[in-house]
Amino acid sequence: MKRFHFLACAGLLATLAACGKSEQAAPPAADALERMKQAGSDAGLAAEIKQRTVSAASLPQADRATPEGSYIPVDSGAQLAYLYYAVSGLPVDYEKLAGIVSQDYRRTSNAFKKQELLDALKPKIDQQIATFRQNRYVVIDTHYQLDHIDMASKTFPLRGLPATDSYIYYQDSADYKLALTNGDAFAKYQAASDAQARELENLVENYQARGAARVYLYAQDTDLNAQLVRFQAVKVKLLGEDGKQIAQM
Repeated sequence: MKRFHFLACAGLLATLAACGKSEQAAPPAADALERMKQAGSDAGLAAEIKQRTVSAASLPQADRATPEGSYIPVDSGAQLAYLYYAVSGLPVDYEKLAGIVSQDYRRTSNAFKKQELLDALKPKIDQQIATFRQNRYVVIDTHYQLDHIDMASKTFPLRGLPATDSYIYYQDSADYKLALTNGDAFAKYQAASDAQARELENLVENYQARGAARVYLYAQDTDLNAQLVRFQAVKVKLLGEDGKQIAQM
């Protein structure tokens, strides 16, 4: 699972210490989330996110019958960049993308070598963008944690997924970001039965209600000012520490 950054605070993983949560209560951030930032700390981005949230229903909607095998795994900022250009239709900044995907391109200062590397990378970049232009369905993996059940609503608070007012970026590139139009819909897990609720509560009590969250997404549009791809979350699978599925939303 590749490392990426989550940008927000309240109730989310890598900033748990700053939010007053103990290390024991938090799932390990390694291999997934490091930190999250509230979009409100960036006034311009907050305004964009709020505007997009209001109009989310008018955006293209995912076909929930799409087979899981059609979802393309995404685990890098380079792939987010490809998605950004595929969905936005903007002219591709090949030099910027080359700097993300090629260490040799970043390291050399020789203008001729840079041009040769860029010429070799362009067809590969074009191919990746074309793939996402034809298929906007992607899947990402991140860490999650369930908290103790709220007995009144029979729901478990779920931490680790981006809220509607936040965004994430991968470690290899902070320039291209991912946000959800319906992230708040996945803030709590509704137990399917009393038996499942008891089972999950036992896992929470023993610090085992955590692991990988497999998030199935559909790219709806882009935020040009923030270089952000906005997604609709289609479903989320919660896996236990042993990799077995314990719940689905």
